[in-house]
Amino acid sequence: MVRLNRTAIYSFLLVFIVLMYLQRLRNKYFLQNQESEDLNLQKERPPLIEYTIEKFGVEGDRQNYSIQTEKHSDEYCIGYSFLKATETFREPDGLEPVTLATHATSDMIDAIEMMPQLWDGPISIGVFVDYHSSNVLEFLSEIHRCDIRFRRKMTVHFAFRRAPFQAECPLFELKHSNRSCQEFYASHEYLRNSIVGPFQLYPSNLMRNIARKGAQSDIHFIMDGDMIPSQDFATKIKPIANEIVDGKSRRVLAIRRFETSHGADIPRDHRKLLKSKRLHKTFEFHHRFFAAGHHIDGLDDWFRASGHSDMVSTKEVAYP
Repeated sequence: MVRLNRTAIYSFLLVFIVLMYLQRLRNKYFLQNQESEDLNLQKERPPLIEYTIEKFGVEGDRQNYSIQTEKHSDEYCIGYSFLKATETFREPDGLEPVTLATHATSDMIDAIEMMPQLWDGPISIGVFVDYHSSNVLEFLSEIHRCDIRFRRKMTVHFAFRRAPFQAECPLFELKHSNRSCQEFYASHEYLRNSIVGPFQLYPSNLMRNIARKGAQSDIHFIMDGDMIPSQDFATKIKPIANEIVDGKSRRVLAIRRFETSHGADIPRDHRKLLKSKRLHKTFEFHHRFFAAGHHIDGLDDWFRASGHSDMVSTKEVAYP
């Protein structure tokens, strides 16, 4: 048997105390670092949404939802028009409205809530969910009931991946809410933070096509859920879109797309866009990753024409 002398015991205790002290310093450092990251995340969150509800109690009808989902390619189930816009945006001018056809996952709820403020026309969105993120549908139904602008514009569809050996797509049912809109808004931030993203691969092309198929008009502006359109784009593009996209010729109306550096203000008109570009804060979309696939010639001429006239014009470009 090895007998430890008093010096060895004291040395062991000293080493143990030093290790405990270092562990406490390490924990304190990570705690401070986490608090700093949380603070940065709070600063980067989008501004609070200004809801268009005029007063608490002005809300849509409470209803039970029951939708028979449809099978797609033996892999997905789709629920069309889970929530439907109350306005058609069909006006006396006889022009076909331009629907914003977009798609998102449940963890993009901030961007989904902002869409009615960015698009003055019908919106059709496909939301991909799974078992873990299905509570986003209940949350969206509450927004649809309590926010007038959301209810006027937004038509919401959803899709999820079928379970193994699942023969048929199920009937989706959601009972009406017992909350008042005042109660919903009081817990809005908590409910939104409880929504997580799906733990599955995201079928972006499928969701884009669901938004198009479920749109309430025949002309669609296809956009990813995190894009921000320019000011009054929906109304400005409507006349020329009706002229070019006639359902007969094989033509599409393509727009210029840009990306802005993180932290910089996103310009929503051509004057602010040009200023931001000159300051090297805004660039053509994917200019570093795949410029050939996104670049459109004549950018300087486009800026000059935009500076001289507010009239929307087009230039034919051959598709290579």
